Amino acid sequence: MKKINNSGSKQLRKRAVEQLKGKSSKIILPSSEADVLKLIHEFEVHQIELEIQNDELALAKNVAEIATSKYLELYDFAPTGYFTLSKDGKIIDLNLSGADMLKKVRSQLINNQFGLFVSTDTKANFNLFLNRVFSSKVKENCEVKIIANCDISTYVLLTGVTTKKGEHCLLTAVDITERKQVEIELIESKQTLSTIYDTISDAIFHLVVEDKGVYRFTSINQSFCKFTMLNQEQVIGKLVNEVIPESALKGILELFDKAYVEKRIVIWEEIFYYPEGQKIGIVSVTPVFNENGRCINLVGSVHDITQRKVTEDKLQESERFLRETQIIAKLGTYSLDIITGRWESSEILDTIFGIDSNFDRSVEGWTSIIHPEWQEIVRNYLLYEVVGKKSNFDKEYKIIRQNDKAECWVHGVGGLKYDDNNRPIAMFGTIRDITQRKLGQEAIRESQSLYHDLVETSQDLIWQCDKEGRYTYLNPAWEQTFGYKVEEMLGKKFTDFQTPERAAIDSNEFSRLLQGNMVKGFETIHIGKTGNEIHIVFNAKYVTDSNNKIIGVRGSAYDITKQKQIEEYLRESEEKYRLLVTNIRDVIYSIDVVTKEFNYLSPAFEKITGYSMEDIQKMGGRTSFLRKVITKTKIFEWDNYKIKLKEDQLEGDYIQEEWWLCKDGSYKCLRDQWIPIFENGKLISTYGVLADFTMRRLAEEKLKVNESILKKNNADKDLFISILAHDLKNPFNSMLGFLDLLIENYRDYDAEKIETQLDIINSSAKRIFNLLESILMWARSQSGKIPYHPQNVCFTAICNEVLSDLKVSVDVKNLTVNSLAKDELIVLADIDMLKTVLRNLISNAIKFSYPGGKIDIFAEQANSKLIVSVFDNGIGIAPERLDTLFDISKVQSTKGTSNEYGTGLGLLLCKEFIEKHGGIIWVESEMGKYSKFNFSIPL
Repeated sequence: MKKINNSGSKQLRKRAVEQLKGKSSKIILPSSEADVLKLIHEFEVHQIELEIQNDELALAKNVAEIATSKYLELYDFAPTGYFTLSKDGKIIDLNLSGADMLKKVRSQLINNQFGLFVSTDTKANFNLFLNRVFSSKVKENCEVKIIANCDISTYVLLTGVTTKKGEHCLLTAVDITERKQVEIELIESKQTLSTIYDTISDAIFHLVVEDKGVYRFTSINQSFCKFTMLNQEQVIGKLVNEVIPESALKGILELFDKAYVEKRIVIWEEIFYYPEGQKIGIVSVTPVFNENGRCINLVGSVHDITQRKVTEDKLQESERFLRETQIIAKLGTYSLDIITGRWESSEILDTIFGIDSNFDRSVEGWTSIIHPEWQEIVRNYLLYEVVGKKSNFDKEYKIIRQNDKAECWVHGVGGLKYDDNNRPIAMFGTIRDITQRKLGQEAIRESQSLYHDLVETSQDLIWQCDKEGRYTYLNPAWEQTFGYKVEEMLGKKFTDFQTPERAAIDSNEFSRLLQGNMVKGFETIHIGKTGNEIHIVFNAKYVTDSNNKIIGVRGSAYDITKQKQIEEYLRESEEKYRLLVTNIRDVIYSIDVVTKEFNYLSPAFEKITGYSMEDIQKMGGRTSFLRKVITKTKIFEWDNYKIKLKEDQLEGDYIQEEWWLCKDGSYKCLRDQWIPIFENGKLISTYGVLADFTMRRLAEEKLKVNESILKKNNADKDLFISILAHDLKNPFNSMLGFLDLLIENYRDYDAEKIETQLDIINSSAKRIFNLLESILMWARSQSGKIPYHPQNVCFTAICNEVLSDLKVSVDVKNLTVNSLAKDELIVLADIDMLKTVLRNLISNAIKFSYPGGKIDIFAEQANSKLIVSVFDNGIGIAPERLDTLFDISKVQSTKGTSNEYGTGLGLLLCKEFIEKHGGIIWVESEMGKYSKFNFSIPL
């Protein structure tokens, strides 16, 4: 049995005896020896139980002391400051890191106000934070600035939570000074880039990629607004196809897609058409990728080279990019048992490492987390620097986050614990995720490098002045423009390079900048090294220090001297050109290939057609105007013309003639000759000349008509002569035959026979006479020798007069003639011609009517015309002859119902005379039933 001799056992026995006395004053003794032995046995068993319990308590105490020692070591060794504060802000307890943070001995800080070490500008935040901790009962955070020894300031992140009873605040303080410094550097870099972004002459834009072909504006600078003549509200948040003009949209989207798909910078030259005119720019688009390599943004710039294209003054432009980073600090703790190789980690460290509770927390497991490129470096550092030199672990290195295999940067800080033999047995420390800080530092380096490269290589003049106007920075472009070395200009005032008059003006503008204003597009004149004038356009903005105090001015500028010289030359050339086109007889014009409208029309156009540019606009623009005034040829189709030029790549000029309806109602033939203007294979404009060809074309048309008439008349004459020869031959043959018989036999024939043959000869002679008379009248009508004297006459009276002349012929055939013309039908006509028409038509009706037949003559007024019809119920006309009755080449004489002869020319004369009156003649007939000849003439 183990014997216990320590003083603690004696004290326990004494307390037990006292308690026993207090329970009972009467002691019951055992009644027998067996009872005594039994009590002794129970006592011995109880004593052994007490000894075992005592050993267990001693072991538990030892374990608790070891755990407490470990906690105190970790508590004091941690780089994070730990504080226990009372409700009134007094420091109840703190670790060594906390004391080091306040630059005091720990014992000197107990019961001191923590707020005494908080800077004045952040003390209000601290007081509010402390109140929130005790009132909300949840974890609260706050950033404050700690002032130690009156001159050392440290930025810390405070995290506080109350104890279970709510009496104290457990406070952790993490040093974030380094992060704050990085943030300040980022802000200064951002301000510098923002100044360039706002003052640079290039249009800068940012697009978010929603999908291929779907890009939305997220940011633009002022130069973009100036270039597009759109404001921020009209662009930000809008899709590209809602902002870019339709004429350029398709091509721009294809190039955006190219940058997105091929993941590279795309640069091209683009023409933008706006209502105020066209602009030309060099567009640069750069894809921006996330950590997964996916393109999420497009950053672009547009360098306005419109003036360079006009003045052939090429300006170079570099791309600008703006990148922002944010640094977030995280801290995890660990403990490593070097003997077993096992380690434990806090929840935050598990998050940093990307591991869970099932991860193998061995040395091999830890090594697998370290980036392969850093494993050997960290191992050697640990062996030779930390263990070998017995120093603390303080190293930044890379790891592979296990849950997503992401590469991260961490900062490890730790120390070794040694046994009595000075051998390391454990390691305690912290690991902070500094990925964001590293990324921020890299972003600053890249931003500074980008800023430096942009400024040093830019063709724009980048500059900065102090408040006195002395140059403190000039990029190399100044040497090329001014002829001075940069070193010669630095330290001098900008007014040293100007005339006194110009310096006074620019000094006033400089004063405005120092008052917090901005300058955009300010045009001024400087003097170069050789005394030459340099025309410059300035964009500038004031510069402030960390206290927001204006300390100078910076900006950009570009040289427009050549542009000014060319503008003057162009002005003189344009004046000469204006005088030329104003006085030339032909029309000079140009057409916009996009709007299809006239860009220019010389004054000769209004002189020739009577139309001004204002008239064209009132008639709906060029296309609508041409459709209304070009009447004699097919209207020129611009779209087809463009397609043809694009497909065939035609060169040279193009000519066509068109008849134009002039403003005064007259027609003029204008010869249109134009030339397409190409640039890089693309149609950009059309210039042309309109010449008045009216007199020439009228003469040519008249010659063509006369030639056609002459050819037809010659053909008709030849055919007509052959027909006349045939018609004259028959009666002459008959007459000559009977004359020969009479000459040979006049002594033998009796008087009756001679009379009969003389009647035949007389009849043939009359036929010949009538035929010749008809031929003579027709010939006179063809040659225009029959006078035409229209006058108002009464048609009914004329008709009755003709019927009276033909009464004998009507009576011979016993015909009934009905004149159904209304009384007092007045018509404007030539009396002789009208009589001839009626005489021929009524004579034909008599000729082809059967004895006892009927002839009806109708006349009425309709639609300002006199309509006349001569109807007979005679033999009619064969259908095949209806279409040739008025054709001279088909002249044919037909015998009447009583063998009456005709010349065949009567209907031709009718047609000639009716058409002379501006009327028409037509016929209706059915063989064996009737014929109806109709004509109409204006009243």
